[in-house]
Amino acid sequence: ISQYYDFCETVTMRVAYFDCFAGLAGDMALAAIVDAGCDVGELRERLKSMKEIANEWAIVVNKVQRCKGNIQALSVIVDVDNKNKSKSHSHDHGHGHSHSGHGHNHGHGHNDETRSSKFSEYSQADEHHRTFKDVCNIINSGNLLPEKVKEKSIKVFKILAEAEAHIHSTCLDQVHFHEVGAIDSIVDTVGVVLGLHMLGILDNLYCSSIPLSEGMVKTAHGMHLIS
Repeated sequence: ISQYYDFCETVTMRVAYFDCFAGLAGDMALAAIVDAGCDVGELRERLKSMKEIANEWAIVVNKVQRCKGNIQALSVIVDVDNKNKSKSHSHDHGHGHSHSGHGHNHGHGHNDETRSSKFSEYSQADEHHRTFKDVCNIINSGNLLPEKVKEKSIKVFKILAEAEAHIHSTCLDQVHFHEVGAIDSIVDTVGVVLGLHMLGILDNLYCSSIPLSEGMVKTAHGMHLIS
């Protein structure tokens, strides 16, 4: 027993737990990681090393208030429409709520304008339809990204590509990403993996069950049933 207690006193482990009571969008995960102490300046610098898309986005950080009790939270948005705005600024405003399975916050203030422009990007006819290989090349171009971060990020997109290939009865190399191939989705995904790595919790990540949604969702392939 004494040996057991000696072991417990010397071993420490940092873990992360996502409580996904309302789902978990990429920007929600990224905001939680920054709010937990990840240096957003270093995060931005490392992500910008993905040269092909380096000048196509900016990270916008805002302190926001949600719910009737004005609970303070952090909003981190990868803005692809207003790339030249201030890299990071904060102010308090708004209130809102989230819907299960979605990362949409409906409140008042200028952060909602950023979200609206972000979502409208998906319906643009000239949106890039990147292949799995295209996304891999973008990630691998990041010379400031640790190899482990590249590997984990690519693994995320590979899982998505395999699902797409199955749905469309095609092979991995023929998959064309739509929404998840957009610049903000790539930065969100790699940013989350990088942020977890920077916090030292990439291998100690846990989450609650994901709530199931229902209804319809608009995608690049038209309206689809969620069930």
